[in-house]
Amino acid sequence: MNAPSNNPTATVKSAHRLAEAAIRPLQPTDIQPLRQLLTETEVFNGDEIDIALELMHAVLDNPDQKDYIIRVYDDGEVLGYYCIGPTPATTSTFDLYWIATKPSVQGKGIGRALNAHAEELIRSKGGTLVIAETSSTSRYDKTRNFYVKAGYEELALPYVRYTADATYLGGTRQRVFIAIQNVGGSDVSDVTVEYLDKNGVVVGTHTIASIAAGAKANSNASNAGLTEFGYYDDNTFGGSVIITGPAGSQLVAIARVNTCTANNGSACTTLAGEDYNAMPVP
Repeated sequence: MNAPSNNPTATVKSAHRLAEAAIRPLQPTDIQPLRQLLTETEVFNGDEIDIALELMHAVLDNPDQKDYIIRVYDDGEVLGYYCIGPTPATTSTFDLYWIATKPSVQGKGIGRALNAHAEELIRSKGGTLVIAETSSTSRYDKTRNFYVKAGYEELALPYVRYTADATYLGGTRQRVFIAIQNVGGSDVSDVTVEYLDKNGVVVGTHTIASIAAGAKANSNASNAGLTEFGYYDDNTFGGSVIITGPAGSQLVAIARVNTCTANNGSACTTLAGEDYNAMPVP
């Protein structure tokens, strides 16, 4: 992340030197162009667009609410927007609920400008981690690629957990599997994956000896010698991971949360999965 801006309305320029534009708070007149923008992307279905519009109305109808923050990229016309908000029951985690740009200007730096602005705004509000959930379906290929283009030396993943075979096959507890990709141009060595309990204490470490340029490596809590992780005897849960590469490395990571919904007695035969992206540690 860059240093946070003291001004929530920032002036930015795209990487391709588009006309100077303001990233500003949402206004009532933005609703229709944003509805059209979301439709034109051909990524979101009708229900998803309705949810996006509901969040916009929530922001406009109740200016004092603190659950959602929406900013719009305005270059004389609305070309993109993002929606963020603090993650419930956390102290410094934020969700990136929406980020979208007009298809006719995609690839011209507007998405990167919006993402950087969101990071700065989150940091100015004391945020230290951003969660951007996406989908593994083909409709979201461009979205996933957007997050993969930039790599970082240090990444964080919250909501990590792991459990023994009996509780996993029974569907009462989940397992998280982490894929780490080296998107840099050279091999990296000694990538550490630290598993932290709900109090932030490192309880296990998995060291990956080498990840070739463009290649992926996998990790889960069992690689760090843990049979149970993120679940506790008092029926609470919580665990996280810090991934650290050597200086100058460019790493990205995705966590998949798996729930076993059917098994044959010894292996899971049907899974329900959800992916989310690791985010850089500021």
